[in-house]
Amino acid sequence: MAFPGTLALDDDDVTQGSTLTFTFTVAADHNTETNWIGIWPDDGSGPENDVSGGSTGSTIWAYTPGTSGSRTFSSSALRPGQWLAYYLHNDGYIYLAEPVPFTVRAIELLPEPPYLGSFGKDWLRSPAGIDLDDRGYLWVTDTFAGRVQVFDRRRRWERTVGRGVLNEPRDVAVGANRAFVVDSARQSVEVFSLSGRHLDTWAAGELGKPRGIAVSAPGEVLVSDVGNNRVARVRRGKVIGSITQDVHIPHGIAVAGDDVWVVSSSRQFDGDCVVTKFSGDHAVLTLGAGQHSKYGSLSNPAFVALHVNGDVLVTVPDFGWVNQYAVQGALRREFATRGPGLMKFPQGVAVARGGEILVADTGNHRIVTFGGAS
Repeated sequence: MAFPGTLALDDDDVTQGSTLTFTFTVAADHNTETNWIGIWPDDGSGPENDVSGGSTGSTIWAYTPGTSGSRTFSSSALRPGQWLAYYLHNDGYIYLAEPVPFTVRAIELLPEPPYLGSFGKDWLRSPAGIDLDDRGYLWVTDTFAGRVQVFDRRRRWERTVGRGVLNEPRDVAVGANRAFVVDSARQSVEVFSLSGRHLDTWAAGELGKPRGIAVSAPGEVLVSDVGNNRVARVRRGKVIGSITQDVHIPHGIAVAGDDVWVVSSSRQFDGDCVVTKFSGDHAVLTLGAGQHSKYGSLSNPAFVALHVNGDVLVTVPDFGWVNQYAVQGALRREFATRGPGLMKFPQGVAVARGGEILVADTGNHRIVTFGGAS
């Protein structure tokens, strides 16, 4: 049977959690805004041509407007096995192309990284966001103590920053010889020198309960602006733009070159608990939704960091551990699930140049370190 369109998949054999990128074409007289791709198990439950797919519907789906284009899905919600993707017409079940079969394979998890130790318990009350500066010093927002604590390369306490200025610091980002601290109570970004001197206040009156921060370029920071459900671009003290697409109660932020990773920490506004990768202001990839980890998908994830090997690390306070994903989405491991590295409500995460992973163990008032060569 001849169909008015085509559907193709970039890889028909993927590890669970990896991305699926489909390309499609359709004749102009069949182009609608509500053409769509739906994915069903290859067990006979999918739709016959022009016949409903049954009461359960597709496992995942998305609209595909236009006469040609591409659409990327995460396979996180697809159990291992055989699947079929259908390209369908106008919110219905008329085939636009031959269904495409593919296989999702089970994840082979890495072992947990070794626990290396902990520090800071004598100096921290409620550690949250963390970041490393170019010297290897660790900056820690001690949220309910209203300060930032700085530890040197040997993880010895070095200085306190922001006393008398900060009220409820949630996160810190260090770059361009400055430390940028986002304060939820002041609803601002406070700027400090690396020696700890307060230099400026940014975006006062423009943010609502900000939570996470990252340096995106010299003179510019990105702020998870929870009250306005966006990631705000702040340059030299003022909000100059926003990322809003697929942002749902943003929390932690990480930046690598032109790529921005944002944690969406709530299902409010119909959003999933996921980590989204942005290129410019456009979402290009999500990971974590429906992921088959020990307790299911992400639950109110908090902060994100990029490993030196390119993997994505996400803290999961509800479960007390860290999830590690390959950059294309597959879960590689969960760690801090047992032994002395067990954590209580972990938040900030950072990675040293040699691969050491540092995590703010908020409930135990300390910073925990893990080996992270892989």
